[in-house]
Amino acid sequence: MQAPACGSAFSDSFTWTGTNSYIVQDSGTLGRINVYSGNTAAVGTYTVSLQNTVSMSSNNSGSTSFAPSDSSDKVSFTITIADPCRTTTVNTITVSGADSSSPYSKAVTDG
Repeated sequence: MQAPACGSAFSDSFTWTGTNSYIVQDSGTLGRINVYSGNTAAVGTYTVSLQNTVSMSSNNSGSTSFAPSDSSDKVSFTITIADPCRTTTVNTITVSGADSSSPYSKAVTDG
């Protein structure tokens, strides 16, 4: 939203770098990316960058574009995609009360 409202029409253009098949630009919301994958090949660390260019109509019937001053004028950050199954600790199951005459007489229920 333009503030203060000066009556000039403007538009934003967002350019993402570092995206791939599981880090994708949201087609419905400007400037947003979505991260998702069910593939263990996606596990890793990725650096993405966002650059914004604003174009605005001037009051003198011309147009002005406010582009970044150079290609390094962007916001960069790191996304880590982890596989929780690789890092989950499974507790040891200890069966007690079984004796040598019936060592498999206990029932174990997960959960």
